[in-house]
Formats: sequence, C-alpha cells, structure tokens
Amino acid sequence: ADSVAYEQKTGQGIYQGHVIIQQGTTKITADKIITYSDGTHRIAKAIALGFPARYETLPNSKQQKIIAQALQIEYDPVHKTVLL
Repeated sequence: ADSVAYEQKTGQGIYQGHVIIQQGTTKITADKIITYSDGTHRIAKAIALGFPARYETLPNSKQQKIIAQALQIEYDPVHKTVLL
C-alpha cells in the first residue's frame, strides 16, 4: 500500500493506493482496503474497493484458480466467504 492508517484500539486498518493483501493462496488487490482484526490481530474481515478490485484464490491443488473482480469485495476468512 502507498499509505496505511491503523487504529489499534478498534483493530481497523485503512490501506490506500496499490494495495495487495495475501493470505495463503488468497490474494486481493485494490485501490483501498479496510480491514477489521480480531483479538489476535488476524484479519476477521476485509472490504476492498477499486476500479475494479480483484480477488484470486486457489481452493486446493486439484482445482483451478478462481479469479473475480468487482467495485467492492467483502472478504470474510473466518466464515470463508467472499461477496462481490
């Protein structure tokens, strides 16, 4: 990211400009990403905004890579969901 603002009390981070978040085989790229962390500083939810924002993941080695893009992507690694 080009810039980062993080509020330790709330666990909210705002990343702007050429943002890339990668967790395992999941990668999100966007113009802006807002993250919400749990008590252990892991991402509990991320909202990616872009023109477009891009999501890609490899579910397992026997499946093809999933690639999606949208103006807004809500990623919830806890519940393993993505909302475009």
